[in-house]
Amino acid sequence: MSKDFYAITQDIYYEHHQMAVYSEFLWTMRSMYLTLFHILNHPPEQADIYHAVSTGYAGIAAALGKRKWGGKMLLTEHGIYTREREEEIIKADWVPADFKQLWIHYFKNLSKAAYMKSDRILALFDMNNALQIELGADPIKCDYIANGINVANFLDLPQKEDAQVLNVGAVIRVSPIKDIKTMLYAFDLVKQKMPQARFYLMGPNDEAPEYYQECLELLEELGTEDVVFTGRVQVRDYIGKMDVLVLSSLSEAQPLALMEAMAAGKPCVSTNVGSVRELLEGSTVDALGTCGLLAPIMDYEKIASNIILLLENPEMASRFGEVGKMRIEKYYSEHKFISAYRELYQLLGEGDRQWLE
Repeated sequence: MSKDFYAITQDIYYEHHQMAVYSEFLWTMRSMYLTLFHILNHPPEQADIYHAVSTGYAGIAAALGKRKWGGKMLLTEHGIYTREREEEIIKADWVPADFKQLWIHYFKNLSKAAYMKSDRILALFDMNNALQIELGADPIKCDYIANGINVANFLDLPQKEDAQVLNVGAVIRVSPIKDIKTMLYAFDLVKQKMPQARFYLMGPNDEAPEYYQECLELLEELGTEDVVFTGRVQVRDYIGKMDVLVLSSLSEAQPLALMEAMAAGKPCVSTNVGSVRELLEGSTVDALGTCGLLAPIMDYEKIASNIILLLENPEMASRFGEVGKMRIEKYYSEHKFISAYRELYQLLGEGDRQWLE
C-alpha cells in the first residue's frame, strides 16, 4: 500500500468509521480497491465501441477504454448489477456488519460511473430501465433489447414414448436463488394427486454443493419418488418430452429457460419475477394471449395447483404451448435480437464501419 492510499484511508476512517477496528477497515479498503486499481492500470485495446455486459468492473473497463481512446460505450445489463451485489453483501458472512454499507456504496459508485460514461444503456425489459434510472442512469440513454431465441433449435425435438407418464421439467441450475426447494414441495403435492407424474431438473448441480445436498435431504424427508436431477444435459434432448415447464426463482430478469420452453411449444408455470408476466401473458402491444400460469414467490401450493391444472387440461396446455411459440417467433426471435444490436452498433460507429462477414 502506498503512503497516499494509507493517508486517504486513515482520513476516511477517522471521519466516518471510528467505531470499527482500524486494521479491519484498512484491509477492507485494500480488498475493495485492489481490483479497481489493477483495471485502471490495464486499459483495454483501442476499439470503436466498448460494450460492457454489466456495470461494476466490466463497466469501469469499458469506461476507461472510452476515456483513453475516444470510442463509444454501450452498456447492457441483464440483471441490475447494483441490486444483485447489494443482495449478496447483505447475506454474506465474509463481510463484517460494520462494512456492509461501505461495500454497497462502493458498487453503487462503480455503477454510477459506468452509467455516466455510457452512450447507450440497455436492459432486457422496461421495468429494469426504470431501475437503472433510479440508480442514476440518464433516461435519454436508456432503452431495452429483449433476449432472442433461435426457434429452429427447437424443431423436431425427441418426444416422450409413454403417453401415460406426465413429465414436469425445470431447466435450471441448482442454487438458492432458483428456490429449488419450493419446486420440490410443489412437485410433492403434484405427485400425491397424480402418481404418474415425474419431475426432471435439467441443469448443473455443482454450483452450490451444500444447497444441492439440502435438496436431496428434503426429497428423502418428503419421500417423493420419480424426481431426477439430470446434471448438465443438452436441453433439446429432454424439453420435447416435457408436458409442463416450471420455474420457481426468487429473482430473474428475462429467463431463457422459459423462453426456450415457449420456443419448444410447452406451457409454463412460473413465479412472478422480472419480466415473466410479460413473457407469459404478453405486453401492451401483444394480443396473442396467455401461455403460462403465474404464482407468488415461495408459494408451492399455487405452483402445484397450476401444474396440476395444466396436466389435467391437455387442450389448455396445448393452446398455451402454441401461443408461447408464436410469441417467441414474433417478439423474441434471435433474428430480431441480432438486428437490433447490429443497428445500434452501426449507429454508435457513426455508420462508417463495415461488418466483417
